[in-house]
Amino acid sequence: MRELLKAGIPDMYKNARLQDLDTGLQKIYTELPDWQGLYLWGLEGRGKTYAMFAFIVAYIYTGFTTSFVNYDGLCSRIRSTYQAGAKETEFDIIKHLYQPDKLFIDDVGVTVSNQNQESDFSLRIFYAIIDKRMINLKPTYITTNKPIEDMAKSFDKRISSRLRQCCKIVQLKGKDKRLNTEIE
Repeated sequence: MRELLKAGIPDMYKNARLQDLDTGLQKIYTELPDWQGLYLWGLEGRGKTYAMFAFIVAYIYTGFTTSFVNYDGLCSRIRSTYQAGAKETEFDIIKHLYQPDKLFIDDVGVTVSNQNQESDFSLRIFYAIIDKRMINLKPTYITTNKPIEDMAKSFDKRISSRLRQCCKIVQLKGKDKRLNTEIE
């Protein structure tokens, strides 16, 4: 339990466990190669973030180091480093994302502009993280509302190509767990 406290898991997800996930996700957890991450996508409220925290808890208990970031929050934190007098640099923040055995990035692709594209800033940050982890065979787990095909439009083809190479692509379907209604 001490490990979970150090991991900074939000109260809402402290009890997230693999056995609470559907058998398909449990099987993915047991069968993913050490180098491969997960690209988990689906409509809002399908349990993507909960599933990721169930994976995090399981990985912590098996001795892996993990880190979890919300992508929009990460981008905001990095932008704050551009202010005069900032205590940390962009690299200070990003380098910590290269280190853990397993990195979890939640809600990728929600920061799109009017043209349904990520900014150059967002593209550069995401590319730096994904590329560095991929070439070092460190898995990255991503949640998003977007199918992988849309990543080529929102970011660019380099991103979607790398994600296809280093992540298992899985769609979560079913009821909106927040509203308890069926939406397809």
